[in-house]
Amino acid sequence: RVGVVSAAGGPTQWIATPGDPRNTYIARMEWAASSDEIVLQHLNRLQNTLQVLVANASTGDVRSVFTEKDDAWVDVDLPSIEWLDGQKRFLWISERDVWRHAYTVAKDGSDVKKITNGDFDVISSQAVDENGGWFYYIASPDNATQKYLYRVKLNGSGSPERVTPASKTGTNSYSISPNSHWAIQTTSSFGNPQVIELISLTGAAQPRTIVDNHELKAKIAKLAIGPQEFF
Repeated sequence: RVGVVSAAGGPTQWIATPGDPRNTYIARMEWAASSDEIVLQHLNRLQNTLQVLVANASTGDVRSVFTEKDDAWVDVDLPSIEWLDGQKRFLWISERDVWRHAYTVAKDGSDVKKITNGDFDVISSQAVDENGGWFYYIASPDNATQKYLYRVKLNGSGSPERVTPASKTGTNSYSISPNSHWAIQTTSSFGNPQVIELISLTGAAQPRTIVDNHELKAKIAKLAIGPQEFF
């Protein structure tokens, strides 16, 4: 169960979560972008129904705003909920159409909008740039052994754009700045050690190499490496 207590002390206000607590799980709990409300991700014992609940921190009252169901299993994906549009919507990752895709959901659950499309999985959410109107994510539409950064408009319009350059084949990971203007890009592939670069996501500057691993590359180049095949 979840309770709220004043930082100055006093009685605990218990949140009135639904169901028998012996047969439910609270998988995630956090402030709902303010100190007035708490958002909970609430699962049944079979873990095939997940409810997003918003609770009043002062009264303990709860309302269900969104429900995710699956015949087998609902994956609790996001470690925390990303609030959008002045706390009127939130970002959600779901396999409701078989593939893992990103959605935005109205805080009252009245509207669910899919913002990524295609026969591929959104591997992970990377950043939300509300000012620019972009959602950044990792995906690999054509080759499951590789990972690239993509972006798509938060309103779901237009087509996804691949941010990772075509020359960066293999696996790419990113640490994106809070304003989504810059990123640390790490690239590697079989036989090619990591190269780490500072890149501009707005195109304002050319990439700057931080680590090129040239000594390790030189050592690997001397090895008699046979053919390799991913399977």
